[in-house]
Amino acid sequence: MAGQPIGYLMETYKRPALFFPFLFFFAWGCNGCLGVESSPEKDGSMIPMSCLQEMPEPEVQQLDILFVIDDSGSMHNKQLKVQSELTAFMEELQKGGGIDQSMNIGIISTSVYRLEEYQPLSYRDLAGKDYPGGRLLPTQGGNQRVLLSDWPDFLSLFRDRIYRGISGSPQETPFEAVRLALLSDLSEKPLSEGGNKGFLREGARLLVVVLSDEDDCSERTDGRNTPTVRIGIDEEDSNACNTEREKLTPVKEYYEMFNHLVDSHGRPREVIWTAIAPVSLDAQKKAELTTVCLEGSTCNVDCPVSMAAGFRHREMAEMFDKSLQNLSSICEDSYRETLIRIANMANVPQYIDLKNIPDKRLMTVMLTREDGTVQNCTLHNGGIAYWEEGADANDRIHFSGTCRRLASDKKVEVALFCVS
Repeated sequence: MAGQPIGYLMETYKRPALFFPFLFFFAWGCNGCLGVESSPEKDGSMIPMSCLQEMPEPEVQQLDILFVIDDSGSMHNKQLKVQSELTAFMEELQKGGGIDQSMNIGIISTSVYRLEEYQPLSYRDLAGKDYPGGRLLPTQGGNQRVLLSDWPDFLSLFRDRIYRGISGSPQETPFEAVRLALLSDLSEKPLSEGGNKGFLREGARLLVVVLSDEDDCSERTDGRNTPTVRIGIDEEDSNACNTEREKLTPVKEYYEMFNHLVDSHGRPREVIWTAIAPVSLDAQKKAELTTVCLEGSTCNVDCPVSMAAGFRHREMAEMFDKSLQNLSSICEDSYRETLIRIANMANVPQYIDLKNIPDKRLMTVMLTREDGTVQNCTLHNGGIAYWEEGADANDRIHFSGTCRRLASDKKVEVALFCVS
């Protein structure tokens, strides 16, 4: 019984004749003990008078996933490698640590800038007024631009959408594409009208997955069709994103925008930024330019099938995660383990959302671990790090220490101190 919360203990012992009067007078006279300021029958008391009342349940976890796909001419096989491992990716994401998970998935390309000297028809359509950079892309031959994880045909639609072809811009601009998708006028225009509003949900976390074999070449053009740094079909400007890197919008500027996303209640949105990019295959994930590549072109060291060195990709990934667990090499033979690791970073947040809690000091959260043991987490024992109250939203309970949630957890339950 030592592992049971107080409310459960009171239910267990309410029958013995000698114990119940003691409990009644203890509760009546308790003012300030156990962190409770008033006894249950005093005016303003928040102590539930019945242990049989319905206990609050954690809200469904919401995760919005944005894939940013390089659709330039060298990306055919790399898109297929992601496409082939989506089942493993989704299976790992569904391990919600004892709480159901609802997912929205949207896909954008790295093509943003309209370059007059490089305009195959498909890219002209993509970069024109009807399909601006950052717009969530529909399924091939379809019109659904946001996929919902509870659809019966979700996985087949996801596989179909992840392959974007290779007719996109030779200038890869994932950072600017994400900015346009989430922070431009597109984000305020409803999905039904061609915008992206509705993709990001209230209270949802955001997982960004960038796939590219070139470095980011983004700059804020603020309505201009042509950026300062331009990649074209001529040999002399094909490496401009590296030689003129100082002209690009600083990575930190993009990071500050993405890391400070908020919902309509002003609550910070948790952002998990990941990338499969041109960096080395070793643990250092080095970004270093070399010419020892396929066909004598430039590439990243230890990554011969990349088309550049991922300086900006590495800088962005490190700002979000100093350990660089969120960064992988585009040159990996298989993306299976990478996608599983990305999913594991996002499947279990270290908080739960609750509503209808009378008093945070009366609550215990019980985590049932994989082996069946139960971990009791309270503000008092430090298992709950802090309590974020929502004026117009659910309360959010953040965990710490030995109460950190695990993907393998079987159940999350809430119990309240009560008198019966």
